[in-house]
Amino acid sequence: MTEFAPYQGGAFQPSPAFAGPARSLRVPARVTLVALGLIGAESLVGAALQAFCYPMAVGAGEPTAAQLAVADFLYLREPAVAAVLVLFAGLSFVVWLHRARTNLDGPDVEELTWKRGWSIGGWFLPLGNLVIPQLVVSEIDRVSERLADEAEGRPHERHPGVAVAWVTLWSLFLVVSQIGESVLGALYPGPSVLLGSAFGVFETVVAGSAILLVRQITANQERARAAADRLGRLPVADPAPAPAPAPAGAPEPERALIRAAAPGSSPRLPAAAEPVSATPVSATEFPDAPEIAPAPLGVPVPFDVPVPAPESSGAPEPVPAPEASSAAEPGSGAR
Repeated sequence: MTEFAPYQGGAFQPSPAFAGPARSLRVPARVTLVALGLIGAESLVGAALQAFCYPMAVGAGEPTAAQLAVADFLYLREPAVAAVLVLFAGLSFVVWLHRARTNLDGPDVEELTWKRGWSIGGWFLPLGNLVIPQLVVSEIDRVSERLADEAEGRPHERHPGVAVAWVTLWSLFLVVSQIGESVLGALYPGPSVLLGSAFGVFETVVAGSAILLVRQITANQERARAAADRLGRLPVADPAPAPAPAPAGAPEPERALIRAAAPGSSPRLPAAAEPVSATPVSATEFPDAPEIAPAPLGVPVPFDVPVPAPESSGAPEPVPAPEASSAAEPGSGAR
C-alpha cells in the first residue's frame, strides 16, 4: 500500500493550521451571507418606504390609504423586524468570525496580535467595541490572504481594499447610529424622513461591504485548505528492493564476450581467464569492430591476444651441453 508523507518540496510550506484540525468556513459563511443580505434588503426597503411617505410628512395633499398603511408599518412593525434581522446577522457574523480566527492557530503560523477570544469579546467591551472588531477583522483578512498565497506557492500580494472599505463604513455606521436618533428628532418631519431614508441606503451599503468581506476571507481560507489537500499528502514512491546477497561459494555469472563502454568505442576482448561466450556480435551494432566468428566454449579466440607466460615451477632449468669441436685447437699436441 502506498504511504503518504507531508509536503516537503517547493519554496512554500502549507500551514498546518489548514492541513487537519481547521474546519471549513463554507456553512457559517453561507448563513452569514444570507443574514447580511436580509438586513441589507430590509434597510433598502425601509428607505424606499420612507421616501414613499415623504409627501405625507411635509403635508403635500391628503394622505392616501397606502401611505397611511406604510407609515403604520414603519413606526409600529418595522423596528421589530429590523431588530430580529440585526440579531440574526450579528450572531451569524460573530460565529463565522470566531471560526475564521480559530483556523489561523497553528504551530507554523506567526503569533497573531489578537487572540481568538477577542473575535467575540471585542464586540461587547464598552468603548472597545468601537475599535477592536475592526482590528481583529483586519488581522484575520491579512493573515488569511498571506497563508493562501503561500500554500499555493505564489508570491504574496496584499489586497486590503475590501477590508479597508468595511472598516471605514462600519466605523462611520457606529458614529452615525449614535447621533442619528438625536439629530432626526430635532429636525422637521420632512428632512427627518429624507435623512432616515438616506440612512437606510447607507445601512445597505455597509451590509454589502460586510458581504464582500465575508466572501474574501472565506475564499482565502478555502484556497489554503485546498492547497494543503493537494500538497500536504504527496505519494511517496516505494523504495526499490535491495538485491539479495549471493550465497557463499556460488559461481560468478558468465561474463559477456564484448561490452561497449560507449557508442562508437572498440570492442573489448575478454581476459585469458574469462570464459568465452558463443553469442555472435552484430556488425551493425559495432561497425568498427572486426568480424568475429562464433566459437565453442573453451576454444581460444583466433586473434593475436597476448597470452601470459606460464608461471615457473621453481626447479632450475637444465643448462645445454657445449657442442664437440671437430678439429683440435692450434698449438695443442698429443701427450
